[in-house]
Amino acid sequence: MTRARIFWSSAVAAALLAIAGLPAGAPAQEEGAAPPAAQPADCVRGRDLMTEEEWSAHRAAVKAATSDEARDKIRRENRELVRKRAAEQKKKLCETMQGGGQGPGGGKAPGGPPDADQ
Repeated sequence: MTRARIFWSSAVAAALLAIAGLPAGAPAQEEGAAPPAAQPADCVRGRDLMTEEEWSAHRAAVKAATSDEARDKIRRENRELVRKRAAEQKKKLCETMQGGGQGPGGGKAPGGPPDADQ
């Protein structure tokens, strides 16, 4: 796809979303589905209690883990760390995770490395 075609495709998509009343990048909600649970304004994300270096190290450790069990252990340890910090700072942690992550996908995006078996 040429750059011009990508640009115009994006512009048309943004215009259609604007007409529909959705901000660009907002997930469409199924008709009749409950709205997502809003976080209380007084809660803080665990990430916000970490330094950039700590957050980067945590992400690198999760990425380098070789099994789901190892990733879960790293996440549990991190959650315990931020719970302690929140208690020390008398802040309330948000109970659910907000955004981020790579989503439920798992498919390959165009332009990724080619499969070895092809």
